[in-house]
Amino acid sequence: MKPGALRAALVAIALAAPLLTLVPPWYGYHVASPPERVFLGFRHMAVDHYLYASFLRQARDTGSPFMQNRFTSEPQDARYVPLFYWLLGVTVRLTGAPIVLLWEASRIAGGVLYVLLFWRLAGVWVSAP
Repeated sequence: MKPGALRAALVAIALAAPLLTLVPPWYGYHVASPPERVFLGFRHMAVDHYLYASFLRQARDTGSPFMQNRFTSEPQDARYVPLFYWLLGVTVRLTGAPIVLLWEASRIAGGVLYVLLFWRLAGVWVSAP
């Protein structure tokens, strides 16, 4: 395979893999029929995603990197510093974009970056004869 064709295939795979993971939430969004079924935008582990969304919302509302877990039975001080969710929350605050939309966009960008970096690192360790 020519290097140009290989590079094009790599970019296609790097873009297709994260984009294909949008199919289940897209389907969930379209089959939801309130009030019986409401799609919240999360695929799995809803309890964890509620906490992460809470971090994003706190960062959006306050801009502070120090956050509290609002899903505990006892009140807490703001002692968590989840930098990724803080960065996304501040971006939501600056852009006005919906939280779930920005969250999915960051997940897709991260997936593309992961595939491309893995390919690059694998090329360092495995060279063609």
